[in-house]
Amino acid sequence: MDSAKRTHWQAVAYLALTSACFATLDTLTKYTASFAPVAQTIWMRYAVQAVMMSVWWAIWLRPQSGLAFFRTRHPRFHLVRAALMIACTVLSFVGLRYMPVGEFTAVAFLSPMIAMLLSGWLLKEYVAPAQGWLAGLAFVGAVIVIRPGADIFGWAVLFALGVALFNGLFQLLTRRLASADEHPVFAQWIVGCVGLLLSSVALVLPGSWRWDLAAGQWVAMLAIGLLGALGHFFLMKAFALDTAPALAPYSYVQIVFAMLGGWLVFAHVPDSWAIAGMLVIVASGFASGFMRAQRSTRVAQES
Repeated sequence: MDSAKRTHWQAVAYLALTSACFATLDTLTKYTASFAPVAQTIWMRYAVQAVMMSVWWAIWLRPQSGLAFFRTRHPRFHLVRAALMIACTVLSFVGLRYMPVGEFTAVAFLSPMIAMLLSGWLLKEYVAPAQGWLAGLAFVGAVIVIRPGADIFGWAVLFALGVALFNGLFQLLTRRLASADEHPVFAQWIVGCVGLLLSSVALVLPGSWRWDLAAGQWVAMLAIGLLGALGHFFLMKAFALDTAPALAPYSYVQIVFAMLGGWLVFAHVPDSWAIAGMLVIVASGFASGFMRAQRSTRVAQES
């Protein structure tokens, strides 16, 4: 195996670790919903991320960058990106109380398609007509998953659709900042700090915090923050080794991990219609990502 292929598969391995972290995070989120207030869980999620990113800077980045690490040419983009991520977190933490992990993840994974469609409008990127049809097919898959008459059909589905929309916008801003050479650790530090600040404000509400939790429950909440930070770390490692178009098709493995978590922890197995809808979403996303990767390779070779 040549070095380019080896590097590609190393990136895929990091992306698989990312998917495992995020799927486990969602599974733990649904588990903690049975005993912890949403505001408390969100606070723990972002407190751990803010601390971990600060430690990362202090130990590994401060000797090279110093305080220049905290300078950015796009403060508004970072704040909007952080707000979008926090919106995704809130919608996920509430929506997972009412929907199975696998089905919720599948619907939320419309976000790459939304990002692709919006990129043509907002970033002026080329979107092939076939990719537009594949996006429509993915939405058909989502309708199959949440079809009327299914146990999960109801207002909670709006939370998963909201996550798909906000995460699609989040992905666009992430790509915009990446093209501006903004440090990825700084981007995650901003998200952690803004999330910590906003969730701290929410803690003033009555019933937003519980101290009488068992040790294992505190560990589960800390693990949510740790998994979030680790997931973003592995994601940055993956994108440092290969391009987003080349890796995009493999991101759908998170749906498989989410289904596995739902089965192991909650003994839930999606019905045949839901699985069919998930397969439509995965196939559409994989095909669209493959087309984008092929086009990126062709453009790189021509240049």
